[in-house]
Amino acid sequence: MKYIGENNTLSITAGLQFSMAMDDIRRVAEWTKQVDERIMEFLYESGSHPSSAIGHFINDINGVNYSRSYINQRCHELAEYGLLEKNYKNFGLSPKGEAFLEDNIDLSKLEKDPNHS
Repeated sequence: MKYIGENNTLSITAGLQFSMAMDDIRRVAEWTKQVDERIMEFLYESGSHPSSAIGHFINDINGVNYSRSYINQRCHELAEYGLLEKNYKNFGLSPKGEAFLEDNIDLSKLEKDPNHS
């Protein structure tokens, strides 16, 4: 169960109680997936990498098994929205992606770049 409590906080209860300020929640969109934030956080910390290296890192750190093609697909979609920049085979975090990680962009307000190749 989620609800907005006193002092504009989000509380989640299911046997455990957790509360955080609404300002601490990144604003995502319907098209985003949980792995998208992990991809952007990795690129923020380590610079540009090919999608295969991004997937390898995310799988190792998070104990999951995303396929190389899925990570590649997510990187391309993030680039279409201007959150990543592609340089040959490498993806890097764009200024817009950095702004998202700093909680300065609401992804639900972004549109795909029609000129993105």
